[in-house]
Amino acid sequence: MRKKLFTPAWLLAGAIIGAGIFALPFVFEKAGTLTGLIYLAVFEFVFVLVHLMYADIIAKTDLADGTLANTESRHYFSGYARIYFGKFGFWLAVFSSVFGLFLTLVAYLALSASFLNLIFPSSFNVLNIVIFWFLGSVAIFLGIRKMSFLELFITSGVISVSILVFIFGAADFGRIISMPVFNLKNFFLPYGVILFALSGRVAIPAVINYFKKTNQS
Repeated sequence: MRKKLFTPAWLLAGAIIGAGIFALPFVFEKAGTLTGLIYLAVFEFVFVLVHLMYADIIAKTDLADGTLANTESRHYFSGYARIYFGKFGFWLAVFSSVFGLFLTLVAYLALSASFLNLIFPSSFNVLNIVIFWFLGSVAIFLGIRKMSFLELFITSGVISVSILVFIFGAADFGRIISMPVFNLKNFFLPYGVILFALSGRVAIPAVINYFKKTNQS
């Protein structure tokens, strides 16, 4: 049972744990540690509900469509929006998905140049971005199991970097305890950052399809 949960767990973790977590220390420092922790706790609860509701919509819609238990879903996010909200919902979902994906890719491409410069200081920014884009593009052709192992590798790397940042940051403990607890001026600053850091909706259909194929749905 635990082995069969490995693949979907890493798919979901890989969709959630990403570049967004590296912005959390900055917004926590500006908005206050208490403010950041409140946002984090509330949004974690909200996203758990959102992901569960989205999974429930996928399962119930497939059941209503007569989709077999061991076959993939016929729809994606925009398709479910069309079913339940009509054309307006469909185009709103398309626009929000494309626009959100565009901004996400811009953020990752911008960060890729910075991270690769730390590993290869003498390389060119444009070349780093092209390499990152190429590797990311190749990954979309992988199957769900290979993708989960890739997510395991990438997510483990992100977690390792985060642990190293925490260890080196703990050395300057005086600065940490001097951070403001609450800053009303920047109260809404963590809103978008934490939303981006916790979002994992794109992985829900893949997780559902995996459970269908393993007859656990």
